[in-house]
This record gives sequence, C-alpha cells and structure tokens, in this order.
Amino acid sequence: MKEKRKRCIICILSLTVVLLFFLMAKENNSGKRFNDYIVSEEKFDGILGMYDESKALLISELIFNESPLFFDDTNEVFYYSMQGSDFDVYNPVIKMIPQEAEVSIAIKEKEITNDLIRENDTIDLVIYTDKKYSVYKLKCTTLPIMNIDVGDEITEENVQMSMQLFDNREGVVQKVIESSGLIHVRGGSTKSYPKLGYKITLTDHLPNDRIRKNKCSLLGMRKDDDWILYAAYNDQEKIRNVFSSNLWMETCSMDNSFQIENGMRYEYVELFLNGQYWGLYALGYPIDDLQMNTKKNAGECIYKKVLWNSEYPIAYAEDGSIAGYRISSSGKEDWTILYDFYEKLNDTDIEDSWLYSSMDLENAVDYMLFINLIQGVDNVANNETKNMYLTAKLSGDGAYKYLYTPWDMDITWGNIWRTEADNLTVPYGLQASTHRLMESGPLYQLLMRNNEAAWEAYLGKYAELRAGKWSDEAIRVMLENFEHVIFDSGAYLRDMARWPDGSYENPELKLSAFTEYVLTRLHAMDEYYERVAEVQNENALIIRSVQYSNFKNSNFLIRIGDGYDEDVRELLEYIGISCQRIPEGCGFIFYNASSGEINYETDSSNVPFAYDWTEDDSMKVFFQQGAEDGYQSLWMGK
Repeated sequence: MKEKRKRCIICILSLTVVLLFFLMAKENNSGKRFNDYIVSEEKFDGILGMYDESKALLISELIFNESPLFFDDTNEVFYYSMQGSDFDVYNPVIKMIPQEAEVSIAIKEKEITNDLIRENDTIDLVIYTDKKYSVYKLKCTTLPIMNIDVGDEITEENVQMSMQLFDNREGVVQKVIESSGLIHVRGGSTKSYPKLGYKITLTDHLPNDRIRKNKCSLLGMRKDDDWILYAAYNDQEKIRNVFSSNLWMETCSMDNSFQIENGMRYEYVELFLNGQYWGLYALGYPIDDLQMNTKKNAGECIYKKVLWNSEYPIAYAEDGSIAGYRISSSGKEDWTILYDFYEKLNDTDIEDSWLYSSMDLENAVDYMLFINLIQGVDNVANNETKNMYLTAKLSGDGAYKYLYTPWDMDITWGNIWRTEADNLTVPYGLQASTHRLMESGPLYQLLMRNNEAAWEAYLGKYAELRAGKWSDEAIRVMLENFEHVIFDSGAYLRDMARWPDGSYENPELKLSAFTEYVLTRLHAMDEYYERVAEVQNENALIIRSVQYSNFKNSNFLIRIGDGYDEDVRELLEYIGISCQRIPEGCGFIFYNASSGEINYETDSSNVPFAYDWTEDDSMKVFFQQGAEDGYQSLWMGK
C-alpha cells in the first residue's frame, strides 16, 4: 500500500513538473505581444540587479510574428525586418526558443514606432531566468535582410558561401530563401573602398558531389542564379546607380522592336556577413544572355564597353578582341559582328538606310536622351563611350540591330570623379545645366546629317517622356518612394555608423537636395531641347554649341590654326564674326560680346589668359558666359 502511494506521489510530482514546464513554455509561446513585455526603466534595472549576467545565450531563437530575427552576434543586436504596415507589425507576437526552461523577456520602455525606425533608435531587452540574464539590443527595419556566411576571405576569386534572405514584402508566401553558392568581390575603382561590392552565384548540391545552378527569384525580380550586391560607398545619398537603373528599366527598357526588357533593376537590402551587420546594399542582377534573350545559334552577342578606347576608328587588341570591349555572352567569342558594325559606321559614304537598319531607333533615341539626362560623365565623352552594353540582335530582315543598355551609373546627377577627392568623388561637382551628349553611333550621324525623321523621333520622344514618365510629378513620386526606403527604414543611419568614412549627405535632408537637383536638371533639359529644335538644321558645331545656355552672348577667344572648313565658317558667322573681315595672317580673335569689339591678333601675347597654345595647331573656340566664369572650350571634333 505504501509502495502504491509512493508511486502515486511520484506520478503526481512528475505530472506537476510536466505541467509547470508546459505552462512555462506556454508563457514563452503564449502569443503575448511586444507591448505586453514592456517594463519601466526601474523594473528593467531591477532584473539586472537581482541576477548574474550570463556569458552564454539563454535562447536559440527570438521570433516576431512567426519570423525568426536576424542576430548580429558581434554586437549582440537582434534585427527585426518588419513585414507590412498593420498594427500587429508594430506590436508583434513574441515567441522564444529557450536554451533553458525558465526564460522570460523584458523590454525597456520603448514601443516600435515609425520615428524609432527612422531614427535608428535602439530598444534594450533582457532575457532572463530565475538565476541569470543576458542583455540584448533590438533594431527595426522596413527593408529585407540578407545574411551571407563564408569561411574564407572574400577576394576577386570565387569562394564558397551560404545565403539566407528574409523577404519582408507583403503577401510573400516564402519569406526565407536559403541557398549555397559562390561569392567574389566585384567592381573597378570601387574595389579600393573598405565597403566592397559582391557578385554571388547560387548553387544546389546534388548527390555524388554534383553542383548545379540554383535559379531563384529574389525580392520579386527575375529568376536567376547570378546576383549583384552594390555597395554605393562613394554616393552621398546611396541613390544614383539604383535610381538611374530603375528609371531606365521603368521608362525605357521596353522601347525596342524585340520586346526585350532591356535593362536591370535593384532592390535595397540590409546585408550581414557571417552574422555581422555589413550595411545598406542594393541587390540586382547582371545584363546577360538571359536578360537580352540572345540566341547563340543566330550569332547574337552582348558586347560590354569597359574602357574609353576610341570608336573612331575601332582598333583590334593583340588578342584579336576589339579595344575597350569585352564579350558578356557565354559561348564562342565572336568579334566579327561588332567589327563590321564599326567599319561601316566609320565609312563617311555609308547610306542613311544602313544607319537606320543597324539600330533600333526608339532604343537609340532613349539611350541618347537618358545618358544626357543623368549626366553620365562615366558613360559618354563626346564621341567616346564607356559603361554600356551593345547587344547584336538579329532582326527579321536578317541584319543585325544593336541595342544600347546603360550600366554603372554611380557618377551621375552632378557627381564627378576626382583623384584627390574623398572616395574619388566630388558631390554635385557639376551644375544641373551641364549636359553630357553622346556624339557617336548611327543616330548621331543621322542627326548631324539633318535627317528629318531622326530629328522628329529624337525631339518627339523627349516631349513624350516629359509629358508622362519623366514628368516632374512622376519623378517626384519615384524619389519619394526611394526616400522612404533608404531613410525611413533607418538603414541610411546604420550604414553611416558602420562605414563612417563613406560618402554621406546630412541625413536630416534625406533626398531633398537630390530631388531638387534632379528637377532642376529636367528643367535645364527642357531649355536645352528647345534650343536644339531651333538649330536642328545647322551643322554639328552649331548644334553642339547650344548645350551652353548663353553661348552666342559669350566673350570669345578663337585660335584660327592652319585654316578652317565650312562648318567653322558657319560657326563664326553664327557667333557674329564675319569671316571676310578676318585679316590674312590672323592667329587669334578676341570678341567682346558686351561691347561688340573684335580684336585680331597674330600671336598669343595679347590674349586675355595664359594658355599653352603650342600643344597643337587645331582650331580652338573658347568662350566665357560671364565675367565670373572661366573660359570653356567648344569641342571641335567631328
């Protein structure tokens, strides 16, 4: 009887322990919300005073609204990527997976608010038992979070990695995407920065140590295995390359006869490397055969312009490639198509019909307008190009048409390169009225031949874009969305704290300075294309001159050189200088626009500023639009 009673007591005690554990587990996973755990500072400090601090983790996972939080174990910070904007996102259900049974949580005084998120404010929380505690911090973001674990140093050569991406977009079924893969450093001059850009390739491991590509759609973008992580270290607002790429994608990418989505887009994420916060990045994908739908059996190919090598004339490199270009298509390297294109393009006797057949007109128009809009100083320089893709696509008539695709647009919207500048970049070093004109390619040749249909397409498309997709209102809405993503998520401040030597704007300004610049730039474009329309039937030099708002009313210093052709004569007459009155032996002309006085000089001793005139014997036209402005030179190339 006693033995039976003993067994009964043991059973009751066991059930009691099980029940207590169940109740405790239920307490930890009872569906209590964030605000239910908020305590006063006094009570929070009281918990710390009652127990000993634990050196080990007391929980293996902290879960908000069924989603595990990312944990920066270097700084002991949990990151909550908020999904949606409903009430329960700001007051999530908390669950914990404890390392020990008796675990609870207390949150110090703060609720999750938009102000807290935007200001990158930190929430203190303590996880504790009846004997010990651990203190952590919590940060909230409205951006997706990606973590990459890699065992080796990341270099320009591929190393193994694993990737986890939390997709916080509303309505997403698969919130967490995981994949093994490869990673390497990417970029040109940006490789010198401490915050690096990366290229990742997603892979699957199969039986027998086989590996295959793992094509995934990340953040709603195309399904692929190759992805880019762009760092924006030298961009003070972290916006230029992303905004420019997405603007092209949304307004111009489908303007081609092949109905190809001719461009790429970016989505912002916050990146962790090996569990440590790494900063604000933009996730995107490359321009490749998948994007351009190139058909290898038709000989279609993607060429990438990576250097400033001249296209007039084109030159073969020692290895048989074309100087300045790289083939981006997979498979056999074929340079013959591109070489044939430039050989004909450099033939002054080539007919207009070939110029039209060699390009997709709407795409060429868009590209020329777009590169000027964004001030692509690292994309065009008069008759030279860089950082663009040329894709040879076979058209229905059996001829190749070339599609232009912009690329690498970080030095845009007023920013310029300078080797002596911080991070090699001068913020807003260009005035919004400065234009970057693409003066190469089939379309440019047609315009300079005063081809009426080409001019109609060129000026007509600008008017169409400004009335719609490039209107002030459309651009402002787009930038407001970017401002919310970059700044209201708190990510800009976190990136600034993580990489203090990077380029940054005053965070209180957000995108206000950039937005003002962009809109001012658009209005400068309006004025420019009005002037262009007035001189579209003139020669190339006169058309080129109207990029300067007050060119005709400038002071001019002109070096005559060994002589001048008809285009130069027409330019001089356009300025107001009669060629018939230029005396024989004249080497220099100084024209004062305000007084109308013209001085003819035989040598440079009386010119108004010092210049090394001996560098060549070519014709030079310098102009000064105001007394406070230095002289600028009008490019006289053909």
